Amino acid sequence: MASTGNVDDQYLRELAAWGGPVRIRCGGDHLIEDAVVKAVGTYAILVEMPDGENEELIFKHAIDSIGRIRESE
Repeated sequence: MASTGNVDDQYLRELAAWGGPVRIRCGGDHLIEDAVVKAVGTYAILVEMPDGENEELIFKHAIDSIGRIRESE
């Protein structure tokens, strides 16, 4: 059976390709909203912060959850 990588890396690559806003919860209480995943590495992801001017490197092991933010209609 051919391996396509694990589900978390696949999902993070899809978020980066999508280019829309995501919500990232780290350490239970730390919440980042409206960030954009710019790149996915082996151990970390690079996100553009909501201000659009700053980037932040977030280590994958620190992420509790991450998901798309759906635009309200």
